[in-house]
Amino acid sequence: MITLKQLIQVAPFPEETKNELLQKAGTLSSDQVYELEDLCWTLISSEYQNKIRFEMQKNLLDSALNQKPSDFDIKKVEEKYLTELQQKFSATGTDEKLEDIREKLEEIGNKGPEQMTTDNNDTAPPNNN
Repeated sequence: MITLKQLIQVAPFPEETKNELLQKAGTLSSDQVYELEDLCWTLISSEYQNKIRFEMQKNLLDSALNQKPSDFDIKKVEEKYLTELQQKFSATGTDEKLEDIREKLEEIGNKGPEQMTTDNNDTAPPNNN
């Protein structure tokens, strides 16, 4: 099981913030721990998704500029960044499995990489006509 301190170490906080949170971790109420865990997972998930989106956009741009078909494989990119995330967790002393990390990322309510698009049509307001 991943501890709060491990989450803080893996989450993309500035070093100063990480150090401050790690010092205060033992003094937090159970509600504060829950909120901080949720924040850490949200940040981790956002970083993960942003990396995948970047790879997708980079590949599409390369395809457009070089006028060649895209060879982008979302599953390979997803596995690459899940493995990177697992290595970050391993460095904190946990032996969390890829599937467990993937499930947690999905559980926090963010879109999976398979659902990502390169346009922002999903943020358009609904058509009420």
